Amino acid sequence: MRGLQTAEADAKIDRTLGSFLQLLSPHFLHSAAHKALEFLIRRFEIHKYNTDAVLACVLPYHGTRWFVRMVQLLRLKETCWSWLQGKHGMSPPARATFVARCRKDARVLKQLCLLGLSDAREPCSRGRVAFTTVVVLEMLSASPSCSEVRLADGRRTQGKAGAEGWSEAMGRARTPACVRACVRACVRACV
Repeated sequence: MRGLQTAEADAKIDRTLGSFLQLLSPHFLHSAAHKALEFLIRRFEIHKYNTDAVLACVLPYHGTRWFVRMVQLLRLKETCWSWLQGKHGMSPPARATFVARCRKDARVLKQLCLLGLSDAREPCSRGRVAFTTVVVLEMLSASPSCSEVRLADGRRTQGKAGAEGWSEAMGRARTPACVRACVRACVRACV
């Protein structure tokens, strides 16, 4: 059914579904949310056409069996998330797995940061922002090129407080721009 839509009708459906999934995310563990997702899978085939929006909805719940079930339903082949399918069986992936994957594959890190930044001001996306923040900070803390001392020195030498000082220090540490933007948004959300 979705394949027969015009491009503009399909774009409108994608926007509407993305907004709905964002609003659904804080309630993902409730049975009513599962019923809504089941309807969306049957009616709009969100497991094929809206994989990024569905992942943005369920990523904060990566430690639950419901996350594993959603990943099994999604069509993730030829995406940066394809590593999620088939490797973990029925057990949920640990956060350390996401951190390790972000260190190996810059596409996963970029996509994760984009998911965390998309609507950081909306109250319904706090779980996404929190998950992205923790993964990025764990990745940076494990990185030998970006130590806490180096970040603190860059912040002091610039004489700027808050997000600007951190982002400039991170710029010297040669981190990707999306990671700097993600950490900048996370610092603003925490302050």
